[in-house]
Amino acid sequence: MLTVGKYTTRGVPIQVHLKAYCMAGCSLLLALVAVVAAASAAPGPGPQQPLEMVSAPSIPLHPASGGGRTLAEQAEAEGLVLPPRKVSAQATKAGAAADLAAAMETVRGAQSYPLGVADPLPPARHRGGTRRSAAHRHRRDADDIYEESRLPTNVVPTRYTVRMSPNLDQGIFYGSTDIYLNVNEKSSRITLHGASDLTMKMVQIFKWDRTTQKFAEAGSATLVKLSPNEDLERIIIDLSKELEVGEHYLLRFPLFAAYLRDDLKGFYLSTYTDSYGRTVRIGTTQFEPPSARYAFPCFDEPELKARFKIIIEHDRTLTARSNMPIVSVTRPTLLTITTEFDETLPMSTYLLAWVVSDFKYTSNKDGTFSTWGRSNLLNAKTAWLSQTVGPAALEALKDFTGIAYALPKVDQFAIPDFDEGAMENWGLVTYREEYLLETPDTNIRIREFIATTVCHELSHQWTGNLVTLDWWSNTWLNEGFATYFESVICDKIIPDWKLMDKYVTDNVHVGIANDVIPDQLAMSSPVITLDAVEAKFDRISYEKGGAVLRMFENIMGTETFKKAMHRYLSVNSFKNGSPDRLFRAMDAEIKLLSESPLPEGVTFAQVAKTWTEQAGVPVVTAVRDYATSSVSLRQEKFMYAGSEEAESTLWYIPIPAEVNPKSTSWSWSLSPAPATKRWLTPDAPSLTRDVDASSTEWLLLNPRQIGYYLVNYDESNWKLLSAAMAATPSALHASSRTQLVHDALALARAGRLSYDVALPFLKSLKAEREAAPWRAAVTALSFLRDRLTATPAGYALKAFIKDITADAFDTVGFTVPETWESFKDYSKDEERYLRYYVASYACMAGNSKCTAAAVNDLGQYLGGKIDLHADLKSTALCYGVQNSADLFGKVLKLWKTAETSAEAAGHAAALACTLDHKLLENVLDGILSGELRKSVVDLKQLVDEIIARWENHQFMINYYKNNWQRIRAWSLASGSNYYFYLLASLIGDVRTPEEYDEVKTLVTTMFPDETTVQRREAELRLQAADRDLDWYRKNYASVSGWLFDATNTGPQPATEPTGKTTKGTTDSDHTTTRPETTTSAGYRTTTAPPPASTTHKSGGWRAQAQGLTLLLAALIARAAL
Repeated sequence: MLTVGKYTTRGVPIQVHLKAYCMAGCSLLLALVAVVAAASAAPGPGPQQPLEMVSAPSIPLHPASGGGRTLAEQAEAEGLVLPPRKVSAQATKAGAAADLAAAMETVRGAQSYPLGVADPLPPARHRGGTRRSAAHRHRRDADDIYEESRLPTNVVPTRYTVRMSPNLDQGIFYGSTDIYLNVNEKSSRITLHGASDLTMKMVQIFKWDRTTQKFAEAGSATLVKLSPNEDLERIIIDLSKELEVGEHYLLRFPLFAAYLRDDLKGFYLSTYTDSYGRTVRIGTTQFEPPSARYAFPCFDEPELKARFKIIIEHDRTLTARSNMPIVSVTRPTLLTITTEFDETLPMSTYLLAWVVSDFKYTSNKDGTFSTWGRSNLLNAKTAWLSQTVGPAALEALKDFTGIAYALPKVDQFAIPDFDEGAMENWGLVTYREEYLLETPDTNIRIREFIATTVCHELSHQWTGNLVTLDWWSNTWLNEGFATYFESVICDKIIPDWKLMDKYVTDNVHVGIANDVIPDQLAMSSPVITLDAVEAKFDRISYEKGGAVLRMFENIMGTETFKKAMHRYLSVNSFKNGSPDRLFRAMDAEIKLLSESPLPEGVTFAQVAKTWTEQAGVPVVTAVRDYATSSVSLRQEKFMYAGSEEAESTLWYIPIPAEVNPKSTSWSWSLSPAPATKRWLTPDAPSLTRDVDASSTEWLLLNPRQIGYYLVNYDESNWKLLSAAMAATPSALHASSRTQLVHDALALARAGRLSYDVALPFLKSLKAEREAAPWRAAVTALSFLRDRLTATPAGYALKAFIKDITADAFDTVGFTVPETWESFKDYSKDEERYLRYYVASYACMAGNSKCTAAAVNDLGQYLGGKIDLHADLKSTALCYGVQNSADLFGKVLKLWKTAETSAEAAGHAAALACTLDHKLLENVLDGILSGELRKSVVDLKQLVDEIIARWENHQFMINYYKNNWQRIRAWSLASGSNYYFYLLASLIGDVRTPEEYDEVKTLVTTMFPDETTVQRREAELRLQAADRDLDWYRKNYASVSGWLFDATNTGPQPATEPTGKTTKGTTDSDHTTTRPETTTSAGYRTTTAPPPASTTHKSGGWRAQAQGLTLLLAALIARAAL
């Protein structure tokens, strides 16, 4: 069977196969088939026009140069040769161990959890993490350089014709670009973006002749090298004649070439291994943050929208897809197909996309919504969730905004190598494979994330694509809205998941955690350089942006908010939005209400800007006077550390309230009735109000944490609330219970509330059976475990966790009754989520039923008798190894013989779970002695995982103290400075003054010369570690005292584990002597599901080793986590 090509009929790809033996008449027959296929490739349905503002250009496209030759033929004829390839400094998933190590190091800065510990949050959708520092470096008086960082506006683009010809085997591409320009100012220079790795020989300029209605040459154009500041990545073109204002010009780059990139941006090469073990290449794009300039010369700023005509020449065995449907397919040579796409609507360069691949697809009945992926992964089952949620999301977004989706189709692509979580390219959305396709290795956390990611990216088709941010300073206009919609829209589609309850933890609490960082930037803050642009894709733009928009909706009321959204999108469609334009739309709708919900004489813009133009989060302190039935409120900035800003930062804060037991129901919108106008304002930051409640009834402000702020009460009201949660959890909404757990522990951490008052909120979890409060609790417990594990109080904390998880574990057990075959059923997913959290923590705390189940399941799994369910795989791997020396030995054998970096990383994570330090010591000794032939990367993977389990941190300090000379010699002999990296990791993770003293002594021993670079760097890290001990010094006594009382235990010495694990397994109550902890420095191995693969039921050790692997994608996923 000879594959002639892949064509399109009515926008739906089909394969045309021809059975032929290619003898003398084959060429003629192939040509005939190509002509027929091209003729049948009728244009897809024209783009919907939700608004009357879209009009077709009046000037036709200029004929292409090249005389009908392909770009590759032109390059050969003109002798266009690429310079030697530069090696990328960025990590890619090329399989090289060094690249994997770099990727691991990149993600260690995000909050993360070791193997076997359920992560309370979904993975991050963005690279940014906190990333505040990069943006803050550019927080300076930017007026002088802002203009030079932006392109001149003397000319603006209106249309592009972009022609691409990739050669995937050679890793190169040829291109040509026509840019149609309007002239605003008389000038003889054109400045646009273009990366230095684009090799080109010439540029041409044409002028539109109104008489002949054609373009004619308008003088000569001289291509100047990149501007002196290469960070700006510009091309400067000097012209022999000045451009005339009001005239239309065509700027042509007839031929250029570049290598397909290997850093996952621009036009880059991605690979995967097919079912036969062959490496398959695909070409794909990623243009945000601004990276279209790496693929073709362009005006690469979001405000400079234009139409794009994309034409791709590619191998006849591959398929090309882009933003718009295919309009024609031709065959210029026997082995080449040219695929031409319909012209786009006006859009920004960063939303342009194309993929050249051998992928398969599945689509809905009319072919307007398709999911694409590699053939050994994509099928109707793996794509079912995204294909079900996607079309429903488009319909829900249309209903919410009152505006139909603007394009005729949506293609979703699962890309093997992808740096972001997903990318909202208009009409062609790209994803990481594990965030689009559901496999048996997809746990409940990632299952939910797949659905919300689809909703997130599709909501961008309105907020981001139809209306685009004006500049990256306001990234939250794109990402905040998408974060808001991902839950609001997905909740309508799958109400069983209770996503709006989880909104509090996933967005409000994550936003707060990052907003309290000293010197954090506001949602709207100036950015200049590309580094600063990338840094804006952070938790502030995403999670805080989403949380603040949810509060705005609540202030206005949902229906008014919808009308304001419709107004904003309608007025600015195919243009750019800004905060001012958004706030004007909101003010306009509020004015139509019979009574404003805002403080008297205040506009919505005034209210909103206190949230978008100021960094930080407020805390409202509410002190009740029980004698007069009143409450006094005041606002101030909440910080974990003191700041001079705190007194001067004030907000417009809405204050809704709930009183028990009188409020059996509560309206989420602030009523416009005057009696419910409760506001703290910058002019009136405090007030006193009557409360219709007795001294035995609790008061709850900001129920369900609709407002983006914390609330602190007087001690009596806190105790009323905690008693209500413990006695009758349903007396408070799940979101409010989540809020109280978070606020109480956060306020205690900040020194604003006694831990004696805060910790009982964790005790109330004993009766909790909903996932959202457990999400908040896991975050709080991980912080405490991080600080206490190396102390005598660690035993009491372990006993406390064991107690609060016991009943819930008995309810959910260690068996997931749902099977992969029941993947369409959402009704049990909330229970799956509860099990995901509870089983992890029950095993960690030494629940004998849990650890016995983990050992049993892992033993049967390694024996090829069962599969491990994705929800419990991490838990079984970790606590099976931790509680069985036999299983440790089996996994160690797999680690020794691992053939890939991914396999080795998964095995290392499991080995690191053991508390038998003699076993770990033997492994480390074997590496250093050469008995175990492992690389620096292998050692780093193992030790990083050991350190990530904080009960093993003291062991690693002791091992390093006793072996630092061997470690240094081995490291240097391997051509690495890993010995210093390990020292820095140990310093960064100290949690007690005793550990601090040990590593400080170690530093002076290793580097006695105080002037060396290593000594100075180590001293800086020691200073940071000393600051991190402030919490211990201030709170250890009160926290440990409460835990000892709550668990009826006394202080126990923080000795190391005995170094013994049972031969088979049994009761881990006597095996684990310290509970596991997590911190922001830990290394996540559960942020993503294992890589898509077939289920391993039996077979050789190699297949079982692959099944054991926790997946490379998990190692490079981010959080924000």
